[in-house]
Amino acid sequence: MPRGPDRDEILFFALDLGSWHTPRVKVYVAHHDITAAEAHTVSHLPPGEPAERVGEFCGVVAGDAEHFAHRPLVSCLSYTERDRTRPSGYTVHVPVRDPTPDDEVARDRATAVLRRHGMDPGAVDSAWAAMTSRRPRDGVGLIAYVSLVQSTWQPPRVNVYFSPEAYAVRPPRATNRVQEGWAR
Repeated sequence: MPRGPDRDEILFFALDLGSWHTPRVKVYVAHHDITAAEAHTVSHLPPGEPAERVGEFCGVVAGDAEHFAHRPLVSCLSYTERDRTRPSGYTVHVPVRDPTPDDEVARDRATAVLRRHGMDPGAVDSAWAAMTSRRPRDGVGLIAYVSLVQSTWQPPRVNVYFSPEAYAVRPPRATNRVQEGWAR
């Protein structure tokens, strides 16, 4: 943890204990008060993966957010028998619900990174429709995290995490959308 235990905190240790093709051990680390530009410094990528990809990904998902201060950026390092000297997988979980004014912006950012990685951006709208009937611009927080998953034996992929609004819908935050580059 290059930034120290006061800024990089081990959250938990996980074991995949199923009849997996390749069982994994995973370590999750929270990176408090980090910028999107600094994100690549904490990534321990599998061999051959450019660290800049993590910083670029965080920048697209978080927009112009200065720091991940409220909810930290989270890394997941996975280890398998295939590579005993370094992580065989690295995932960065970006909390998109905090640096965006509403879920429309979060959806636009998630679909942008899905497109960039050759994945179907329509999956986000399908998941949205299954979760709620509200318009994305009418709240913030249903789309909670967007993650970039990288491993030594698979192409990179993107995960979009939804958080059910069982008790309430957080109202959108006031912001100047034109200034953010997300004009309607």
